[in-house]
Amino acid sequence: MIGPEGQTKVTVDVTNTGNIRGDEVAQLYIHQKISSVTRPIKELRGFHRISLNPGETKTVEFTLGPKELSFLNREMQPVVETGAFELMAGGNSVELITTTLHVVNR
Repeated sequence: MIGPEGQTKVTVDVTNTGNIRGDEVAQLYIHQKISSVTRPIKELRGFHRISLNPGETKTVEFTLGPKELSFLNREMQPVVETGAFELMAGGNSVELITTTLHVVNR
């Protein structure tokens, strides 16, 4: 959990399961489950391109803070609202692994 002034790290392991060297673009999406305004189901909040040898695994790290979690409210002011965010990571926008982040006020 993080507060509105904090940051959190999200890590994802990426493995090349093929027989040749390849590149992958790890992508991180967010979705706030309940908010005061309608938000997209998937918002791209980060990506990293990595090269992997056959069988190699690398850990990709994303940092989420107020900038990545904020949106414009009805008064057109940037805000971070408390609540649950769905975090989704993968090599494309369809095949994703998901976890939940809870943002709280302290």
